Amino acid sequence: MNDSTKAAGGGVSRFYVPLGLLVLGLFGVRTISHADFWTHLVTGRWIAANGIPRLDNLSLIQPQGPWVDATWLYDRLLYALWSLGAAPLVTLLNAGLMVLAFVLLLRLARRWSGPAAQLLALVVCALLLAPNFVVGPRVLGLFFAALFIRRLAAGRPGPATWAVLLLAQVLWTNLHGSFLLGPLIALVFAIERVQQTKSKIPDTTGSAGDTGAAGPPTWRAGLLLALAVLAVTLVNPYGLRLHRQLLETGFNITGLTEEWISPFSGEFDSVLGRYVIYLAWLLCALGLIAEKRRLPLGLSLLALLGSLLVVRSIFFLDCFAVLSFPFLALSIETTGVMFRNNFSELLDRQTGGVHRWNALLVVLLPLLAIGSVLSNHYFYTTGSASVFGLGVNEEMFPAAAVPVIVRSDFPLRICNDVPEGGYLRWRCPQRRVLVDGRAGLYSADVIARVKGAFNGHLPDWAALEEEMKPSAALLNCVRPGVEKLAQHLIGGVRWRLAYVDGTSALLLRTIPDNKALLADQQIKTSGLQHLNKAYCAYEERVARQLFPAHSPAMISAGSFFMALGNLYQTIGNQEEARRNYALADSFYTLLAKGAPRMATVWLNLGICKLELGQTSAALPCLRRATQRNAGNARAWLYLGRACAQAQLVQEAKEANERAAKLNSVLAASFLKSPAAAVEQPAEK
Repeated sequence: MNDSTKAAGGGVSRFYVPLGLLVLGLFGVRTISHADFWTHLVTGRWIAANGIPRLDNLSLIQPQGPWVDATWLYDRLLYALWSLGAAPLVTLLNAGLMVLAFVLLLRLARRWSGPAAQLLALVVCALLLAPNFVVGPRVLGLFFAALFIRRLAAGRPGPATWAVLLLAQVLWTNLHGSFLLGPLIALVFAIERVQQTKSKIPDTTGSAGDTGAAGPPTWRAGLLLALAVLAVTLVNPYGLRLHRQLLETGFNITGLTEEWISPFSGEFDSVLGRYVIYLAWLLCALGLIAEKRRLPLGLSLLALLGSLLVVRSIFFLDCFAVLSFPFLALSIETTGVMFRNNFSELLDRQTGGVHRWNALLVVLLPLLAIGSVLSNHYFYTTGSASVFGLGVNEEMFPAAAVPVIVRSDFPLRICNDVPEGGYLRWRCPQRRVLVDGRAGLYSADVIARVKGAFNGHLPDWAALEEEMKPSAALLNCVRPGVEKLAQHLIGGVRWRLAYVDGTSALLLRTIPDNKALLADQQIKTSGLQHLNKAYCAYEERVARQLFPAHSPAMISAGSFFMALGNLYQTIGNQEEARRNYALADSFYTLLAKGAPRMATVWLNLGICKLELGQTSAALPCLRRATQRNAGNARAWLYLGRACAQAQLVQEAKEANERAAKLNSVLAASFLKSPAAAVEQPAEK
C-alpha cells in the first residue's frame, strides 16, 4: 500500500511525521490577540471567586439575566493556568494539545497511508488551522473529537472504550459547546458497522485494550454507545438549558466575536488564507477518484461532516482539519500511487533520481511553512495581529485607555462594543461593561443592535443611546466601521472627543458631570503620547525587519484621523481638516513602507496627499491603488481628480469612465461633488 512513500527518501522518511507535527505546533505558538481570550480569562477569575455562574451581575444592558456558561470548566482551568505561567504557559499548552489531537489520529492514518502522505496531510491541516489557531476552548473540543475517532475506529467498543468515552464526553460537555460532535462521531462509526454487517465484512481492527480479538461487527453496541454518550451530556450544571441554548443559537460555537484572523485581515489579500480549503477539498476528491479499494465509511463520513461544517461557516475550518485528517492522508497516498502507476515506465528508468526528488519535494513544503512562521511571513501576509512567539498583543485592546477609564470621576455608564467587554472586565473589575463575549447571556437582538451601532449604523446607535443613556463611549478604532460612528458623534453637539491613542477613542457626553474631564488636557496629551510611542515602535520594526509585526494603532489611527479630516472638511473647518489629514498622511506614509500589501493604504495615502494639495505626490499613490485593486471605483475617481488637477486630461477622462462602469451612482455623485463620496465605504 505504501511502497511509493516508503521508497521515497529511504531512511529520511522516519522524520516525516515528527516534521509534520512540528509544523502544526509552530502555527499555534503565537502572541495572544483574540478578543474572546479575555472573556474566558475574566470569567474564570469570577468562577474562582464565586462558583459556577447562574445569573449575570456584570452587564449594563442585560443585568440579572440567566447566564449559561457553556465553557465554565475551561474558563476556570484557563485562569488557574494563567495564574501559574500567564501567556507563555497557556499558549504552549494550547499548541501542544492540538499536536496531541493529531498524534491520536496518526494510528488511524497509518492504516491507509505512508509517512510522506501523513506529512503532507499534517501540513495541509496546519494551514487549515492557522487562521484561527488561537488560545481557546475550541482546541479542547477538537482534542476530544480526535480521542473519540481514535477509540471508535479501533474496533468493537469494549468496556475500556465505554469508560474512556463516557468520561471524556462529560468533560467535553462542560468545556465547550462543540460537545454534540461526540454523539455524532459515535453515530458515524455505528453506521459504519451497520454497513460492515450488511456487507459481511469482518471487523479485523479489534483493540487489544478492549477485546483483543477480531469478530463480527457489533453495530448494536455502537449505536447503544452513541445513545449513552448523548445521555451523559446532561451531566452539566445547566441540564437541558445548555442544549436549548445551542439550539437557539443554531449550534453556533464560534463565540460572539467572530474574528477571522484579525479585525483588519480583510485589508490583506492572502491567497493562502482564502484557497487552502479548496486545496483540501481537491485532495479529498482525488482520493475518491483514485482509491480502488472500498473506502472506509467512517472516515468518509467524518470528512463529509467536516466539509458541511465549513460550508455553514468558514470558522469551522479547524473542525474540518481534525475530522478529515485520516481521509486526507488516505487521499494523498492514493493520489501518489495513481500517478506512480500511470508513469511507472518513466519512473522505473529513473528510480534513484525520482526518489531523491520525491524526498526533496515532500520535505520542501513543511520547511517552507516553518520558515514562513518563524520569519513572521505568514502572520504578515495574512494581516494577523499576532506574531510568532509567546505573549500578548495588548495594542489590540484599550490597554492605554484603562488608566483614564478607572479614574474615580470617569462615568460609570460607558458604552462599549462586544470584543472590548472581556478586556475591560479583566482590567477594570470594579466596573460593569455594556456587553462582552459571553455567548450564553445576551440575546441575538441585543448583540445585533450593539454590533450595528458600533459598525456605524446610526439608527442602532440612536436606539442604544436612548435605552442606555450612556455618559461615555469607548470606540475601538481597529474595528471596521467605527470611524463612521466617530464622525457622527464628534460632528454633533452631544458628544466630544476626550481621548484618542490610535487604538481607542473615548468620547464623553457634554453634560455637567463630564465638564472637568473634558477640560483636562492631560487626558488628551496622554493618549497622543501613547500614539507617538506606538508610531516610533512600529517605525523601528519597519526599519529592521523584513516582515514587521502589524501595528493595530497605526492602521486604526490612519482611518480615524482621515475620518476626522473628512468631517471637518464637510462642516467647513479647513484648518482642522488639514491638521487631521496631515496626521493621517503620516500614518499611511509609514504603513506604505511597513504594510504595502494593505488594500486601502495607497488609496487613503493618495487621498490625504490630494486633500493637502500635494497632487504630484498623490498621483503615484493613486495609480498604485488602481493597480492593486482595479475594481475599486473610489480609487479611479480620486485618480481622475488628481489627473485633472495635474492637467492630465486624457488619463483623467479614462479614470472617470472606468469608475462609471464600476459604480455609476458613486461616480455621478463624486463628479458632482467629491465631498459627497466621502461617506461611501471603501471598497476592498
